[in-house]
Amino acid sequence: MIVAIVACYNSAETIVPCLESLNGKVDLILCFDAKWHGFPYPSLYSDDKTEFLINCLNSSWLPIQYIKLPSPIDQVRMRSVMVGSVPEGNWILNIDADEIITHWDGDIKAILESTKENGFRVCQKYQKERCATTTLRLVKKTQGLHYTNDHREVEDNNGVIDVHRFPVLTNIVIDHHELAANKRMRPYMEEYKKWLLKYENEHRKT
Repeated sequence: MIVAIVACYNSAETIVPCLESLNGKVDLILCFDAKWHGFPYPSLYSDDKTEFLINCLNSSWLPIQYIKLPSPIDQVRMRSVMVGSVPEGNWILNIDADEIITHWDGDIKAILESTKENGFRVCQKYQKERCATTTLRLVKKTQGLHYTNDHREVEDNNGVIDVHRFPVLTNIVIDHHELAANKRMRPYMEEYKKWLLKYENEHRKT
């Protein structure tokens, strides 16, 4: 089974095309709503139509679960809870709420069922070119899988997982939705990125 996980805080502008792009590709979508610790916006949960739109899309042909987490929540903690919500042995597709799947070529499930790999890098559009992602995108849920001090670093009970060593699966391409650059939360996200960089640098020193 392939389970998509999506952090969906205040993503009404892009959540529908994101979820619709997953239709017929994954078996289940888990949408997690909570404000990240340090995010400079007052509402603890989505205060737009995000929850309403997700619940409207939920159906037998596109099964979606909307999940509220304790808020505010550390981003590393939230991402760990997200991957921890998927049962072991299933495949996790990590996609942002302002992204869409633009290519899903071939029988991806058959590839995942037959592989001995525990993860793949996928392709992402960058300035109209395809390049392999260096963050955790497609991974098999192993025992103890979680994020570490950095929201881009993961490990499981066997130790640190080096995503750079995952082979590239060119069959899958992810791109940002055209509205992503101008969405309502964009200015807050830019401020949050500055805060997060400072926070993680300080955290590594302790």
